Amino acid sequence: MSMKKIIYLSLSFLLLLSCNRPVKFLEKGKDEKALKSSLQRLKRGKVKLDNVYVFEQSFNNVTDKDAEIISKLRNAGEPKLWLEIRRKAIDIDKRQIRIEKITRKIAERGYFLELDFYPAKKLIKEATDNVALYYYAQALEFIPSARSGEKKAARKAYVKILNCRKYRPEFKDAPDLEDEMLELGTTHILVQPVESNLSANLEDQLLNGFFYKNKFPKSYNWKTIYLEKPAETQIDYFAEFYFDKLRESGCYTSESTCTNSETIQAGCEIQKVWSEKDSAYIEFTVTVYEDVCVSVTTHRQDLDTSIELFCNMISLRSNQIFKTFSLYKRSSWSNEYSEVSGDHRALNFICSDSGGSYHHPPDPIELWVSAASSCRFDFIKKLRRSVY
Repeated sequence: MSMKKIIYLSLSFLLLLSCNRPVKFLEKGKDEKALKSSLQRLKRGKVKLDNVYVFEQSFNNVTDKDAEIISKLRNAGEPKLWLEIRRKAIDIDKRQIRIEKITRKIAERGYFLELDFYPAKKLIKEATDNVALYYYAQALEFIPSARSGEKKAARKAYVKILNCRKYRPEFKDAPDLEDEMLELGTTHILVQPVESNLSANLEDQLLNGFFYKNKFPKSYNWKTIYLEKPAETQIDYFAEFYFDKLRESGCYTSESTCTNSETIQAGCEIQKVWSEKDSAYIEFTVTVYEDVCVSVTTHRQDLDTSIELFCNMISLRSNQIFKTFSLYKRSSWSNEYSEVSGDHRALNFICSDSGGSYHHPPDPIELWVSAASSCRFDFIKKLRRSVY
């Protein structure tokens, strides 16, 4: 028996009588807590024989248990378990990096430990390859259906390929498959304005307002919307739309009048009164009040307009309309101003002057264009919800 083992056996007996916390954990088989506790003591500079002993024993015990778990996972033969094996290997590697740092500090104190390091980095590489293969194999299951036109299958394959490339970015032909599945899984919609009963000039103004400061194509989570037919992309749906049922109320004016009277302090005047006692005139100041009134007429100008957008969704596969929808939008203009007659000092919060001035109402076309512009968000939202 080596001298080191004799020393440790003797130490083990003595430690049974010790109240050392790491030792207690080790005795109860709580190897991870024993390792953590002894490691903390060693980091704080308590490089003593009992702490070193517990540190070495608990580390080797924890490593043996992890090796046994990994062996069972391997023998199970299920590809998805490589995810768990990889996580376990990463945890082991992180732990061993921390242990190596403290081991060098212990060696400086003359303690040379026999630690059983697990080949974690090698296992991480192997597990990473197998995880990538696991997701790649899952993607291959969906690819035949995706290539036959099933977008749902293409999207599932795309997600699996993304998972594969998260572990091995250049795994086999995964980069090319990612691009292919993205294209096959995306629904392509071509927006096409069609003629209506409106004048060509009015139609142009409405469409300019509708598309103002918007760039196409627009991509939204597996759906791409085009304004012009792309050269090398197959369109799945047409969205033919037009504006109609333009209404305007004409500008109408309403008015209301209020009046108010107030008694206000107009100033002061000095009065003289003869005083018999003083045999003289005495001067005193008297507040002078005045009654004032005011009349306020408030004018309100209003102009209301509305417009409707009509859309037919056409599937290129069947060449038939499969959905129709419409959007109704309003756009209004108003102006308020007051005319005051009388004394402004009689104004209060009930009868007040709102200011302003008369304005010539805008052309209804301006409001229709504004309403057409406000259709855009709901129109895109409807398109996206209409197709898979």
